[in-house]
Amino acid sequence: MSSCDSRGTKEAATLTSTAVVGGGGRNGEASKSIQKLYPPVNYGAVCASGIHRCGLPIELNNDFIATLELKTVLVLSPSTFPVPAALARYVAFLESMSIRVVCLEGAQDEGKHGDYVSASLVEEALGMMCNPSNLPLMLTCSQGKHLSGIVVGCFRKTQQNWSLVSVFEEYRRFAGPGFMQSHEQFIEAFSYYEKA
Repeated sequence: MSSCDSRGTKEAATLTSTAVVGGGGRNGEASKSIQKLYPPVNYGAVCASGIHRCGLPIELNNDFIATLELKTVLVLSPSTFPVPAALARYVAFLESMSIRVVCLEGAQDEGKHGDYVSASLVEEALGMMCNPSNLPLMLTCSQGKHLSGIVVGCFRKTQQNWSLVSVFEEYRRFAGPGFMQSHEQFIEAFSYYEKA
C-alpha cells in the first residue's frame, strides 16, 4: 500500500500562487515583492507524500515547478505529444534542475476513439509512484487529462482504495467533456500487485 493520502485537488491549483520574496531595502527595511507562480494546465496534487500530475508545462510554469522540489518526472507516451520541441524544452529545463526524467511509452493516438493504453505503461508508472526513492514525482502527459487520468485513477483504485464512483468523478473533472468511457472501463478492469 502507498503511504499517500487523498488530499490535493485540481481546484487548489487553479488560482495563481504567490510567493513573497524579501530583500534589503532602504534604511535597513526589508523590501518585499510578490512573485507570481503559475501551475501547469491540469495541475493537481495527487497525494501529500509528493505525487503531482499535469499537462505539458510551458516556460511560464518553470518557477512553480521549481517550488515542488521534484526528484522524478514521468513523461507518459512522449511520442504522442503534438509539439516535440516543447517537450524537448521542458526536458532540458528539468535536467538543468537535476530532476530525473523517465519517458514511458505504451499509448497510441487512436483519433476520435481515444488513446489505446497498455497495462504495462500503467504498471510501470505505478511502480515508480509507489517507490519512495522517486518522490516527489510529477506525472505528465500532453494535456494532463487522459493518460495522466488513467494512471491516477488506477493509483486511486489500487493503492488508496477509492471507490470507482470517486475515481470516475475525478477522471471526468480533469478530462472535461471529452472523457472516454473506454478509459473508465480500463480503470475498472485494472488490477495491480506491487512487486516485492
